[in-house]
Amino acid sequence: MAAFGRILVTLLHVTLSVRDNHCSRMLGLLSRTLAATFRTILVTVFQSDHQRPGQFLLHAVQRLSLKTGADEVPRRAVECQPGELYHVYNRGVDRQPVFFDRNNYAHFLRLLRRELIGEDGTPAQQAEDTSRHRNADVICYCLMPNHFHLVLRPLTNDLSHRMGQLGKSYTQAINNRLARFGPLFQGRFKAIHVDQEEYLLHLTRYIHLNPVRAGLTHDPALWEFSSYQEFIGQRSGTIPSPHSILQNVGGADRYKSFVESGNPQPRALRKYLIQG
Repeated sequence: MAAFGRILVTLLHVTLSVRDNHCSRMLGLLSRTLAATFRTILVTVFQSDHQRPGQFLLHAVQRLSLKTGADEVPRRAVECQPGELYHVYNRGVDRQPVFFDRNNYAHFLRLLRRELIGEDGTPAQQAEDTSRHRNADVICYCLMPNHFHLVLRPLTNDLSHRMGQLGKSYTQAINNRLARFGPLFQGRFKAIHVDQEEYLLHLTRYIHLNPVRAGLTHDPALWEFSSYQEFIGQRSGTIPSPHSILQNVGGADRYKSFVESGNPQPRALRKYLIQG
């Protein structure tokens, strides 16, 4: 059985090595279908009967499923236009956690910096002009235990690919650490076009107040996994770009007062929100 498993996985990996675009798409679809089908069969047969010989094949196909995306329904790439604003969101499969400790949050932010800003976070690179590597301006962000919010302004046509790389890299890191298999996030990220910038200020407040609404803290400034501390001058970070918002509102103190005022959000803001 183990020998058969090795042969099967080798054949599936060959399909992934094809470089012809048309053949690659066809074989990629075939490999995803095979991986999902065999994994379902193996989970049912070998785990229910406790037959050890099937464990190698089950493990191999589960690993291949992660590489080929067999657990995800194929979706069209999210199209985001350079220069426009987008509220970007994703959550864990079945609303399950995607961040388990402080190191997870920190690693996600490192990947976000690498994929979107073009930095690796080292002092040497931060001293360089990284504008030519930048794929998006991150206006604000908030990471929650089972989802995340970003407000982005893409600078290239590469945002969908970069967000995909971010999700894959983070998922692989968590899967390796927790010895789990399969997708971590619920499909591709979602993006809502913010076509009226006058609502951007209110949108950042909504995002920064997520931890308060969820009962994780009474003060948004105490939630370290958002950009709020940069907005109010409590922390100096390299990820968010709050300058235009702070300039429009009259500075960090004014922004803090605005967020903590408790004033209701405009009804028109609802179309820019993503219901979790």
